Amino acid sequence: MGRFGIALSTACVLALTGALVPAIASGSSVTTPSSSNVSIDDRKKPKPTKKPKPTKKPRPTKSPKPTPSPSPTPTVAIPTEARAIEQWIKAQPRDWQSAESNFIYTVDPELVGTPWEKLTLSAAKPAFEIHALLGQPVTTSYRVYVGWGKPWLESAVPKEDCPWISDFAQASECINTNVIYTRYQGFQAYSPGLTPTADINAGIRFGAVGLIGHELTHHVQQTLYTKSNQGTYRNLGEWPVEGWAVMTQALIAMRTDNLSYATAREYNLKIMGGGCLDYRLKDLIVVKNFTNCMYLRGFLAMEYLMGKTGDMEAGWTWASQQAPTTGEAFTKAFGLDLDTFMAEADAYADREIALWPQRLWPR
Repeated sequence: MGRFGIALSTACVLALTGALVPAIASGSSVTTPSSSNVSIDDRKKPKPTKKPKPTKKPRPTKSPKPTPSPSPTPTVAIPTEARAIEQWIKAQPRDWQSAESNFIYTVDPELVGTPWEKLTLSAAKPAFEIHALLGQPVTTSYRVYVGWGKPWLESAVPKEDCPWISDFAQASECINTNVIYTRYQGFQAYSPGLTPTADINAGIRFGAVGLIGHELTHHVQQTLYTKSNQGTYRNLGEWPVEGWAVMTQALIAMRTDNLSYATAREYNLKIMGGGCLDYRLKDLIVVKNFTNCMYLRGFLAMEYLMGKTGDMEAGWTWASQQAPTTGEAFTKAFGLDLDTFMAEADAYADREIALWPQRLWPR
């Protein structure tokens, strides 16, 4: 290549440089291309990338129309007459501060540390809570003897406090001395394999958890009957006495084990329902019947009475009337005729008992 060629090349470079200089603004900086063979065109600012359009929220799928529910089965049905009780118990505070446990326990050595002792202790505060919520707070202290069988009870309970220990009762009260006792061995009639250390199945647990509260109810009843000048403790009659105690027992079991009222009444009907279609309330007004019928039919009659009158304290209301007879006390309390009411309650009890085949102590 000659001088001319070199000069021409130099001139071209100078010309190109001169052409580029005016394009650079004063104060600007020039980026030096790297060694990766990037051209000037490649260094242009990239166009901003478009933001992706937000994805549309999926439309909620329409839920299929609910199929008509079948008729409620007996295991979940709460009759209209019992709904007031279900609603009342749900509305009550869980920890009733004015209800203190006033039980002083003496425990059979066989039961110390067993599920039976724990069960009894767990139901103490709920027993006082339910009585307070039902308008009869208990302030008297009660001595409770928690035993497995009759021999220990007879040796532990002072004769002056309780001269007679029942052969059959799983729990009882000694009225004049504020003594209550349990006899858990009685449950072996329904579950022969039970021992003092055995785990307690659901049905027996329900039957046992409210025993102390049931007997506490009888103590309160005695106080009310004395105040109302009706004479002796049993003057009101058997099914009202035991029916109300079974009602409070069910409510106590609900509080102790967080049961619904539907479940509590289901246990009562399954455990005690067999054979009770053959009895009428008028036959149980003053006569004991230990086939459970005065307990079960009394419970259902109280349930019917509470639903009919809307009085959640119906058992106390009835007992606290000053009247010479049970019927007159009933009319004074509720403005109803007792015989007419018992006929209605019998029909109600028949209907409910028929729904529940007897199934002793279900798991």
